[in-house]
Amino acid sequence: MGMARPLLLGCGIIPFLFRLRRSLQETDEFVARKHRPTTSEIFRSLTSNWAIVMVGMMMVTMTTVSFYLITAYTPTFGNSVLHLANIDTLVVTLCVGASNLFWLPVMGALSDRIGRRPLLLVFTILMLVTAYPRWYGWFASLPSPGF
Repeated sequence: MGMARPLLLGCGIIPFLFRLRRSLQETDEFVARKHRPTTSEIFRSLTSNWAIVMVGMMMVTMTTVSFYLITAYTPTFGNSVLHLANIDTLVVTLCVGASNLFWLPVMGALSDRIGRRPLLLVFTILMLVTAYPRWYGWFASLPSPGF
């Protein structure tokens, strides 16, 4: 029963979320629309724009994988494989969080200036080419971060 509690709690808030969504006001642009697409028109649009949809899905997946790699897998790897002390792993995770606190607004401002697509593409490619192979090679070769 212990493992089912978070699932049950998550399922229990679904009616609240639907109620919250119904209480939100629509945007003026949406209200002003004369034509409301049907479900079949929406699916037709998705299938005709399948390449854009797939690229979007892959970019969201990359963001999610990168986030969990940094915040969840890396500390576990440090504890389980490298046998780092809990405090060392905590400090590494804290440094990553502080870095995110700095870089997220900076990169958000940069994306407002040059656009989101170039940044997403460049950093997705850089992450795939550099971070995965180099990060774990470095991390495995230095079992002590020296704190």
